[in-house]
This record gives sequence, structure tokens and C-alpha cells, in this order.
Amino acid sequence: MKRMVKLWIIIIGLLNANAYDTSKNENYIQNNDKENPINATFQPPLIGKFPAPDGAPRGLCFDGTYLWCSNSGDGNSQYGAKIYKLNPLNGSVVNSYPPFGVYPNGLAWDGNYLWHSDHGTNTIYKIDPNTMSVIKSFSANFPFDLAFDGQHLYYVKGNQPYIAIIDTATGNEIGTIYCNYSSPNVRPFGLEYFPFSQPQIWTSDGNYGSNYVNEYNLYTQSWFYQWPGNPTQYPCGLAYDPVSGYLWISCWTRDSIYIYNVGSYINEKENFPKNKIVYLNSNFMKDKIIINFINIDAGKINIILCDASGRAIFQNKYTYSNPIKISFPKLQSLGKGIYFLNIYFDKKVEILKLIKD
Repeated sequence: MKRMVKLWIIIIGLLNANAYDTSKNENYIQNNDKENPINATFQPPLIGKFPAPDGAPRGLCFDGTYLWCSNSGDGNSQYGAKIYKLNPLNGSVVNSYPPFGVYPNGLAWDGNYLWHSDHGTNTIYKIDPNTMSVIKSFSANFPFDLAFDGQHLYYVKGNQPYIAIIDTATGNEIGTIYCNYSSPNVRPFGLEYFPFSQPQIWTSDGNYGSNYVNEYNLYTQSWFYQWPGNPTQYPCGLAYDPVSGYLWISCWTRDSIYIYNVGSYINEKENFPKNKIVYLNSNFMKDKIIINFINIDAGKINIILCDASGRAIFQNKYTYSNPIKISFPKLQSLGKGIYFLNIYFDKKVEILKLIKD
């Protein structure tokens, strides 16, 4: 008897220390070409906090099980430059590792590997988390925190209002995001990718009088919302878990890591549009699913299946037809858990949450 793979499909809506940085250039940080995000009416509820493994924490990322935190050894640090693996709920140290450079900073998780930036050596490293050995590295322009969207790597260009988009295969910069949001001091630091139905990049303003978290819509290519990351001061790292909806923010001045419930925040803040996609079957045999499109223009459709971290597992392009029958290679071999089906069409994107049990 053939084994059935059951996939449940859920539609997601638009789901007091002095800083060491003395190289601040006001010509970069203060810019006059600013957009005006919506005044922050909603703010993710703060649901917990715990002490950082050492003073003055920097970048964060979440690998689906553990929270990773870097410390550049400055400010209130007692133990010097290190990278920590933590329990994401209470911050207890699972393990710690020596730095790969001089000032460990940004962290990102791609589903298999850890990406890490060091702004002392201007280097980004790809690291095997099992052996903590460097697989490859490439140069970067004073990199702060990192984010990964399933295909590309992003990093904050330190002390500049820009986020670089990187081809992970070559290390080449293939684009930039200009941080022209309104802020007392535009100084992006923390960074994270959010696989909402309209994917987003969030950055936090670290140092110099601002603690805003700023939201950027990758589809519309615009900054559209911001909220104060109270009670953080000088937020340096962002990490997100799409399963629980938790957002962690590291606070450099208060030597702490705060936990926010972003899932409830998104549900409350966003207006859910009517989806243009109807799924004909939620339980399917083998590796196939049928998608029925309505109210869209003919054209090319790009399908990407990602795991919970945003890492692309399968992708293919289709010419519009109705319905589209999609075969997912090796679906049987995928483990239990949450996956995201990214469907790009008609200059729009729909993301659906898939739960394999």
C-alpha cells in the first residue's frame, strides 16, 4: 500500500553605556530624503526577556532549535569576543565558540549553515554549525547584522544608511536597500527577513538616539511601518521564528535579549486581502499538489518551496494555466514540520504555510 503524505495548507495574510563606534559619519547617518512610515499604532507585545550571555550582545539568529548570539568583546563584555549557542526561551548557554575575526557581529541561518559577519576584518563567513569550521568567506563593507531570504544574503553596511544584497555563491553585491525611513538617527544595525505573504526585511536603529524597528516591503520596495522597540536601547540584533512567531531583539546597553510575539502583532495589524489562489486538494498522494488560480493575468509563475528558515528546497517556473499541477521532488523525504510555498505571479507574491505531519 502506498504511503500517503498529508499536508495541511494554511493561508497566511500580509502574515547607559557609551557606544564604541567612534567612526560615525553624520553625512551618511543624517539624510534628508526620508519616507514617512505610518505612525506606530501597533507594537508587538513583549512576552519575555533574559540576560545576554555576556555584556553588550550583538547579532542574533535562530536555527529552528537554538538562538545564536555574537559578542564583539566591547562595551560591558567580560569574556571577550565570542559566538554563543543559547536556549531560545531562557538564554542559558548551550555552547560558546571563539571568534573567526576581531569583532564578531552579524548572524544569519540559511537552513543548513550559519552566516557570520565580522566588522573588524570586513569579512562574512559561511560556517558549518556542526564543526564550527569556515566553509568559505568573502569581503564586505563594514558589515553589521545579517539576514537570509532563502536565496540571497543581506547585511547592514555599518554607519551607512544602506543594506546590501549579496549573491551567496560569489559574495558579490547585487543590490542595495536605501534606509530612508524617518528616525531621530537613521542608523540601521539589526536585520532579519520575514516570510510574510508580502516578504519583508526589518532593521533596528542601533545607537545615537533611536531604537526604532523599521519594516521594509520587498515587493513594493518601500519602508512602510516602524515601531519603537521599547524597552530596548541600542538594539543590535534581530532573530525571528516563523513557527512560534517570536522575535528576539538584543540590547547592547542593557545586556539583555527581549522576546516579542510578532505573530499576534501581524494578525492584529495587517488587513487580510482576499486570496487569488484556491487549493483543490490539501491531502495528496505522492509528491503532487494542484493549484487553481483565479483573477490573475496570464504570464509566468514562479514557485518556490522553502523550509521554516526560508531556505529554498525546490523551485520552478511555469507558464500560466489553470490549474497548475506541481510535482515536488523528494517530498516524501522531507521531515515533519512547517514549510512555505512562495508563489510569484502578476508582479505579486502569495505565501502559504504548509504543515507536514
